[in-house]
Amino acid sequence: MARRRYKKPLSPVKFYTTAAVFLAATGTFLLHEKYTFSYLETWLIMVNSIAFFFFVFDKLLAIYKWRRIPEDVLCGIALAGGSVGGLVGMLLAWHKIKKPVFMRVYLMIIVVQAIGGCIWYFAIR
Repeated sequence: MARRRYKKPLSPVKFYTTAAVFLAATGTFLLHEKYTFSYLETWLIMVNSIAFFFFVFDKLLAIYKWRRIPEDVLCGIALAGGSVGGLVGMLLAWHKIKKPVFMRVYLMIIVVQAIGGCIWYFAIR
């Protein structure tokens, strides 16, 4: 009799990353079609909304001691443009504030995005 193979469950990193990218892409397309925003503006609106939701949702998961959203996903969403929404979610939910390594990485992402935004605004645009 052959052994039955079980599928490995999807890792949380893949699951939450796929969910975030799908929500950001579809939301960007739908917002762009409905309103007169550019794709960059709609992308930033969607990614910041998703970052805010993910940080608050991760806080709820932490309270109930369920499986959490990995920090790689949270930093990846911030790196994709959701640093402001993530920061607001962190401050409102009081989440990940006491982790110095995460805060250093997150603040580094914000600084890099601020420098990139200034370069884009003053030099490229």
